[in-house]
Amino acid sequence: MDRLERLYKIHRQLSRGRPVPARRLQEELEVSRATLMRDLQYLRDFLEAPLLYRRGPPAGYCYDEAAGRFELPGFWLSEGELWGLLAASEILDGLQEGVLAFGLESIRKRLQELLTNHGFDPRQVAGRVALQPLGARTGSPGVFRRVAEGVMKRRRLRIAYHARYNDQVTEREIDPLRLLFHRDNWYLLAWCRQSRESRVFACDRIRHADLLPGRARSVPAPEIEAMLSAGFGIFPATGRPGRERTAVLRFSAERARWVQDEAWHPRQTGATLADGRYELRFPFTNPTELIMEVLRHGAAVEVVSPAPLRDAVARELRLAGQQYGK
Repeated sequence: MDRLERLYKIHRQLSRGRPVPARRLQEELEVSRATLMRDLQYLRDFLEAPLLYRRGPPAGYCYDEAAGRFELPGFWLSEGELWGLLAASEILDGLQEGVLAFGLESIRKRLQELLTNHGFDPRQVAGRVALQPLGARTGSPGVFRRVAEGVMKRRRLRIAYHARYNDQVTEREIDPLRLLFHRDNWYLLAWCRQSRESRVFACDRIRHADLLPGRARSVPAPEIEAMLSAGFGIFPATGRPGRERTAVLRFSAERARWVQDEAWHPRQTGATLADGRYELRFPFTNPTELIMEVLRHGAAVEVVSPAPLRDAVARELRLAGQQYGK
């Protein structure tokens, strides 16, 4: 019987409202007196149970009725689950230079205490969980905190946004809709009140963010999902995206061994051709990130259609080739 089960049995006995002798608890739990005392101390000191010892008669342990009804926390975990959650906190904290630390630190401490009380060393987790982000950009933890608060509480935000494409900083009021984590970086999908259309903002480019008293507009979840599924990557079907088109890509037989197991798009379809090549199809609206993704595979992929996407990729390849001479 592990400690979790013992604590529940002790709690059931003490909740009956009359003192329970230590000997009876030992017999029911089949433990030594030393183990029982450690469990009772854990119940009192860590779980903050209003535990008392009455000298009787009858003598025994009980809950202090003056403290009100006590219930064990409803969220219990096994040792393996504790390890998993603490490992997850290490991963989340490493995603972007601690921007999530403000929300995880108290949880992390609680998990570390639980692990310690279960006889594990939480310091070992850092040595067994590794995260190697590629291309992660550092933003301000304070800004991220307010952005996340705006999303969770559905509050309007006033932000100063430094756009990369024109190197300009603009002030705007937005209604945050959803936080997106994409390729090791955080983005905010929001309704921009200045442009009167939905936009995606890179969180690391938000120079400051202030919560406003007004409530953010409510957009149905299916509508948000439609925006995300119609686009590609971090360029969902926001703003005035134009018509949806279908990308058809063909990968070499060698590269197919990797690509056929990859998720490029929620609505993708794929098929292995007779010569071993792999044909991948999915919808898109904005081709920006799609072009970059295709170029990553070099000569191992061919854009079959649509023609504008094929021409754009070919143009980039020609320009790249010119930088290397003949």
